[in-house]
Amino acid sequence: MKIVTTRFGEVEIDESRIINMPDGIPGFDECKKFFIFGSEEQPIKWFQSVDKPEVALPIVNPFLFAKDYEVELSDDDVEFLKAEKPEDIAVFVVLVIPSGDPMAMTANLKAPIVINTKEKIGRQVVLMDDRYPIRYRVFGKDEKPASSSGGGM
Repeated sequence: MKIVTTRFGEVEIDESRIINMPDGIPGFDECKKFFIFGSEEQPIKWFQSVDKPEVALPIVNPFLFAKDYEVELSDDDVEFLKAEKPEDIAVFVVLVIPSGDPMAMTANLKAPIVINTKEKIGRQVVLMDDRYPIRYRVFGKDEKPASSSGGGM
């Protein structure tokens, strides 16, 4: 399947890579289908909308820089995602990368994008845990999540 994107031009992807986001993403509610663009070696990837070619959000695995990060899903989220096993779940956070100073990038630890990689369904989840900020400095020490016991379902 060929998808024309604003940022990457024409991209050929296998339809099996499309992730359904039935609820959309706040601010991009009309975008319901996405794919992850980027190589395995790149820590920062792009959550590219299939529905709107201009929507591409930089995402990263939060466990690369927030080792104590923990995502507790509600029963509703687990049911929505059809999650049977924790290993079927991938967690990403959206980055904000200032054009003038990439070292000031922040990650939204409060609302991760959680994807069932087996079923190709995802949801942006708002965590009720007050330890996690919306603007966590990736390369700074001004905000740091409290210690916890790693990722979970």
